[in-house]
Amino acid sequence: MDSLNPVFTNLNGDSSWLISLPRPTGGYFHLLLGPWLGGPAIITSSWLSHITHVEQEKFQSIAQVEQLARDISRPSGTEGHIDAVVVSHPFSDHNHKDTLIQLASTVPVYAAREAAAIEDLAPLPSWLHLLRIPTGEPHPALHFGIVIAFASGKERREAIIYSPHGIEPQFLQPLVDEESFATLALLHGIDDQSTLGVPQLGVENGLRLEALTGARYWLRTHSPRLNFRGLIGWFYRSVPRTLDEGLNQAERETGTKRARPNYVEVANGESVVLE
Repeated sequence: MDSLNPVFTNLNGDSSWLISLPRPTGGYFHLLLGPWLGGPAIITSSWLSHITHVEQEKFQSIAQVEQLARDISRPSGTEGHIDAVVVSHPFSDHNHKDTLIQLASTVPVYAAREAAAIEDLAPLPSWLHLLRIPTGEPHPALHFGIVIAFASGKERREAIIYSPHGIEPQFLQPLVDEESFATLALLHGIDDQSTLGVPQLGVENGLRLEALTGARYWLRTHSPRLNFRGLIGWFYRSVPRTLDEGLNQAERETGTKRARPNYVEVANGESVVLE
């Protein structure tokens, strides 16, 4: 059988992903990340915050994601299903109740508790590890990193770094210095967004993280177009950015031209195979 490669599917054009990782024994392990599949994301109540996507989610149910897992696994001659879920943030655009209640009761969910740690509800396979990197700064529930490290059959473990709101490089530096893994993919936003004045770190921070980690791929995440209603919507700001803008800004700041990252925008409902 030919060796398998990781498959990343953007489920909602935002920050919900199905990450399909090759198992050492064959087939795929399907990890559902940040599920929000259809319907509004409401924080506390609709009058406070009511969020929908401008572009409708291509995957609108867990049943559709289960079918996707089967389709990805089929060429390897194995059965596929959602093996685990990671909920990295308490707000409903990452932790959507109406989506989560569709999951089978046997699917383990690994959820962040007050931005402090991943709380294991069931053991992961020995070749797969989850680590949450908190920041300890004024908004630790917002600015964090999730590291998904896995055995890939290569000399070192590979890792995926997921930081939908951004994390400053200094907090990842100790982990990178250990050289215990090679970074396959960085999932990070690109736009400049803020809510109530609290920023989501965009393209400039993504470039710094990409340079620090040496990520082979940078996949854009959590930079969607939103319909934001309710009181908090009055304090939401979003400025679209591009990679070229970030590169030009970095060149002005450093006086040198840096290499262009392997930056990939995965469209709503589309998949990419990483090598």
